[in-house]
Amino acid sequence: MAMMELLTDQQILIEENRKLYEEVLKLKATLETKENIEHHSNAYWIRKEDGSLDGPFSTQDWDIRQQLVRFADYGRNTRDGVAKVHFHISASNESIYVPLNFLSTNKVSAYR
Repeated sequence: MAMMELLTDQQILIEENRKLYEEVLKLKATLETKENIEHHSNAYWIRKEDGSLDGPFSTQDWDIRQQLVRFADYGRNTRDGVAKVHFHISASNESIYVPLNFLSTNKVSAYR
């Protein structure tokens, strides 16, 4: 009977250890993201090892839930006499306009 209790306790500890390990991995990933995140043009961007930027991501979603929610590219237009790209998130109805020269200077993938 004592052996069965020990085995049960061992299984509980193994499961708790697995959950803690997963939580550590998740926290490490969040910390790494925080170290590489930059704020430009009302959005967050991730600086990659090659110096380029990945994004844009919603400031609202990151600030509240630490989730990177990517804006969708809604096309180019001119605002205030400057060529810009309109990015939008339908779910939250967020829109931003990012200068085209910022995107090309920072080697954002679609605008290199």
